[in-house]
Amino acid sequence: MEFPLSQMAAVPMVNLRAATRRVVVTGIGLVTPLGCGTNVTWNRLLRGDVGTVAVDAREYEQSRSLVAALIPRGSEPGQMDMAARFSEAERRVMAPAVRYALLAAEEAVQQAGWAPTTEEQQERTGVVMGINMTDTQEIISTSDQYGAGGGGASSIGRHFIPRISLNIAAGQLSMRYNCRGPVQTCSNACATGSYAVGDAFRFIRDGYADAMLAGSADANVFPLAMAGFCRLGALSTAYNSDPAHASRPFDAARDGFVLGEGAAVLVLESLEHARQRGAEVLAEVLGFGLCSDSFHATAPRPDGDGSRRAMALALRDAGLPREAVTHVNAHATATPVGDGIEARVLRDQLPHAPLVSAIKGALGHMMAASGGVEAAVTALSCQHGRVPPIANLTQPDVDGIDYVRQEQREWSVSHGRRIALSNSFGFGCVNTSLCIAEFQD
Repeated sequence: MEFPLSQMAAVPMVNLRAATRRVVVTGIGLVTPLGCGTNVTWNRLLRGDVGTVAVDAREYEQSRSLVAALIPRGSEPGQMDMAARFSEAERRVMAPAVRYALLAAEEAVQQAGWAPTTEEQQERTGVVMGINMTDTQEIISTSDQYGAGGGGASSIGRHFIPRISLNIAAGQLSMRYNCRGPVQTCSNACATGSYAVGDAFRFIRDGYADAMLAGSADANVFPLAMAGFCRLGALSTAYNSDPAHASRPFDAARDGFVLGEGAAVLVLESLEHARQRGAEVLAEVLGFGLCSDSFHATAPRPDGDGSRRAMALALRDAGLPREAVTHVNAHATATPVGDGIEARVLRDQLPHAPLVSAIKGALGHMMAASGGVEAAVTALSCQHGRVPPIANLTQPDVDGIDYVRQEQREWSVSHGRRIALSNSFGFGCVNTSLCIAEFQD
């Protein structure tokens, strides 16, 4: 059966999944530029803190942008100490993004209290991880060694190939937690994390698994990547001397995104599975929409067709009218063109003006990791009834939207429950939207 999607209102509000299982979130793990750990990231987001910093101009001399969003390193609480968390052998074998994923998964699994032990449990627990780019730094350094002084094959590390393979993060999580169900890797540019959560949601909803580890990771802040994005004209360059104000979602003075790094992992379960073991439920995933706008390799369609249809499809999947949505965690990377298109779609397709937030002002654009982190933050907003502010939004250039500005907002509803959309769009024409809600039994 086909439904017209020219307007969101035209999508019939029929729950196509009434006979399938409810999917809930029972664990969240975050590694972000605001700190390692869900609580530290969440609390700093609510305070309006920003994780963008200056990079070394000498190291990044070929980049016009000298601002990045980096995970804080060190031994203090909330900082990441790789040497303390991973052995030298592990660091040699695993790329940084894989390590970030493992740290996030450790926290999510601990909170959920779920690790399969029996053979049946293991075969009904799976993993979907999103990785956008391979460990390019490793390729560059290995290539240099391979060609320098005739080093040849003997200069290549034994773990070079698995280290640069995109699916190793999912494989490492599968091995560490004995997940023998569906194991999958997503790679869909900036929508990667949302795809991972959406695919895991569907595996559970449609009966292929009872529990899934789902999320995404990215660790590609390095000189070549920064220079490449600058050549594309995508990065902020106007705030090199003021890095805390460089990422400006929806703001009239935005001039590009700030490249970031991080990871997020969520534990998803069927409601029956969570109930049987007495797990605390944090939020519920209701629907997933995905589509292509089939327009341009790096730019969205000017009419916002892809973002509009992704939201409409997520709501159709959830069996909800658009009026049910009272919060949107926007994609909003702080690019001049993309933010304007997304803002107009939100204004025109959600005229009841839900609360709109965007966390890339605080965290930068973590590429593949962004969608996973944003899904996690949306789930936390659904759980706690709080929406973080949009950092650095002082003068919106699209009116008619209820932006969450300057400080956190209480998110209350007069009836029903808190329901949100978490949007992620990416290069290669990809558009996704997750419908996430406050859990009500």
